[in-house]
Amino acid sequence: MPIGYVYGASCVSPIDNSVFLVGGRMYIPNTATINLGSTSVCVFNSNISLWTTPSIIGFNSSFKMRNEIQPVIDNYGKIYTFGGTNYTGFNVSFVRYNDMSILDTNSMTWSTLAISANAPPPLLSYTATLLPTGIIVYLGGYKATLVGSLSIPESVNMYEVASGAKIGSRIGHSAVLNQNGDIIIYGGTMWNDFATPATPYIAKLDTSSWMWSIPNLSQINSPQLGFHSAALYGDYMIIAFGNCCIIV
Repeated sequence: MPIGYVYGASCVSPIDNSVFLVGGRMYIPNTATINLGSTSVCVFNSNISLWTTPSIIGFNSSFKMRNEIQPVIDNYGKIYTFGGTNYTGFNVSFVRYNDMSILDTNSMTWSTLAISANAPPPLLSYTATLLPTGIIVYLGGYKATLVGSLSIPESVNMYEVASGAKIGSRIGHSAVLNQNGDIIIYGGTMWNDFATPATPYIAKLDTSSWMWSIPNLSQINSPQLGFHSAALYGDYMIIAFGNCCIIV
């Protein structure tokens, strides 16, 4: 891997199974030194196990070091990324964004949509799930609202556009879309307290009725993870890595 990498995300191309790393804080490998000259997109060719840095037409320089994001990719190879921040842990001045960036992986062309009047506020540490209808569902995370000249972070209610069971706000959770069109979320923590697990630790959102429900599952041997990864394989939600809601 050509860089050290945190707080970004990956997408797998449905065209050739290449893995795209998008955004994130990038470091000189095996150090704690931010690599400000690094690219914002890296590609791993899974067929020949090769990393490359693509040349992107029209790249928006404000996306550099964009992190706390979750991109999605459609069947045509277009990657959509909303919001995020360029905060690296070292820069005093930083921005939280509410723009939508699009990377066409076929032509390697970048575009940034104009921010509409009804766009959500800047959103970070959410999950994004692309439905077959083309709708992208953003769940959890925290948003930043402007109060005077200050950007004040606050949690995102999980039931702002849905009804049913009350689901606690969270960051560091995962979300997968099952074969019935339901979004399953798992784990996560409170946005302002990484040691406190979000509740309930698992929930289901029916995307046809926009109703939340809480599955009746045994909690035996089910760690309440945060900042993990999850993928759907058949009927199985496979969860890996992360931590048990403690600061690391």
